[in-house]
Amino acid sequence: MPTDRRQRWGKPVERLRESYPSPENVGFVPGRVNHDQSFAEYLSPPALLNLCHDLLGHNVRITFTSAIINHPGKPSR
Repeated sequence: MPTDRRQRWGKPVERLRESYPSPENVGFVPGRVNHDQSFAEYLSPPALLNLCHDLLGHNVRITFTSAIINHPGKPSR
């Protein structure tokens, strides 16, 4: 995803994450694509879909588009 689009895509996620419970220093937005489809083209570039079709057959579907954000200060495991 181009750098200039990352910020534009990230701002709505930051606003939405306040609506969903998540652990400290982690943001979570389930079904992100239901709120904004601006990033959908990056989920299925032709090269990735071709690989998926080769490995899994023609009926490949993208079913989860949750956004998980690890904020600074989140302890690692």
